Formats: sequence, C-alpha cells, structure tokens
Amino acid sequence: MNLEYELENGTKVKLLNNNNVYLGQQIERQSSDGCYGVVVTFEFILVCEYGCGGSNPTLLLYKIRYLVGFYPSLLCYLPITDYL
Repeated sequence: MNLEYELENGTKVKLLNNNNVYLGQQIERQSSDGCYGVVVTFEFILVCEYGCGGSNPTLLLYKIRYLVGFYPSLLCYLPITDYL
C-alpha cells in the first residue's frame, strides 16, 4: 500500500518506508473492483482506496500520534493531529 498519493496542492508523496514492516489489511469493495487499504503502526493510521493493481490511489485518512515520553508502564501522547 505504499502508493504515490496526490495531495490537494498537487504534490505527490509516498508515506510509507519500504524498509519497514507494517500491520495492514486490504478490504475489497463489494460495489466495485476497488479496494480499501488500512495501515496501522504505533505512530499513525493510514486509510486509502485504490483500483486494481493500485491504480488511482486516493488517501482518505492519515493521522499521526507523537510520542512525548516513555515511562516504565506509561506512554504519554500529544493529541492526534490530522495531516490532510
């Protein structure tokens, strides 16, 4: 799902690193040949839709959580921030 997405300002970006491993799922749409893609990490969630073979990708959601500090049994976060 590391597709090239076109942002509203016309810029094309890839949001995933090909060297990392991600938890993801492809969900086929019943009403068409397209799919939804969901990728989740500890830092962000990405939801997109695309056609066969990754054609016409559209970024639906990209939300990031910033890790502020790590404590032995407690993780503290800043609020989730939208980047779309």
